[in-house]
Amino acid sequence: MECISACNANGSFDADAFSRFYRDNTMSEEIDVLTRDMHHGVIDTHRSDHPDSLARVDAVMTQAANVHPSGALAKYARVSVKQGMCHHFANEGRLRWRKM
Repeated sequence: MECISACNANGSFDADAFSRFYRDNTMSEEIDVLTRDMHHGVIDTHRSDHPDSLARVDAVMTQAANVHPSGALAKYARVSVKQGMCHHFANEGRLRWRKM
């Protein structure tokens, strides 16, 4: 699990709660659409040059807040949920906060 001090634990928990609630109450494809849109919405910002890891996290979190995903669940995904999803991407190895 890759997390630096700037991690927003509440956002990560919000993303967990969101996924659990909607997993049990909607078709799984809807969560997949939201997840895919969020990843596509932040990956270019993530790949851009940043002076350090904290700057990368800050830029991705700002971009995540501004992403307008599609699908039935998009209107329920608050900023903390969208930012928390990015921390999940980091934990899954889909985004790395540190330069390699």
